[in-house]
Amino acid sequence: MKHGFLILLHNNYDQARKLIVLLDNKDSYIFLHIDKKSNLSDKDVAQFINAAHLAHIIFVDRVSVQWGGYSQVQATLNLLKKADEYDLDYYHLISGADLPLNAYSVCILPPARKNPATLPVKICHVTGFPCQ
Repeated sequence: MKHGFLILLHNNYDQARKLIVLLDNKDSYIFLHIDKKSNLSDKDVAQFINAAHLAHIIFVDRVSVQWGGYSQVQATLNLLKKADEYDLDYYHLISGADLPLNAYSVCILPPARKNPATLPVKICHVTGFPCQ
């Protein structure tokens, strides 16, 4: 099962690299939105890419994010739009400041493998919504 990790990132690149290492798995697709205001260097970008040995790292179009503003929604939509181009089974929207409490093999895989129909998430299709 393919998992998409959609990460909103604006600083603390060392922790973000740690997060990528912890999520590194052949079934992981890691989508990074990096705030346009951040002082990201080419070296930082290379370190994100080099942190993953198995996962796919995908960068999305950058937006200058104002916390709690529409720009934060736009950054999230950019992540979702890019992730939708891949045939993913699960989406995880997280911040670059997050770290999993357990290893990928403990906290992500077992619930998904048991029975996807029993996961505590209900999917509803909404029609006529302005974002469509």
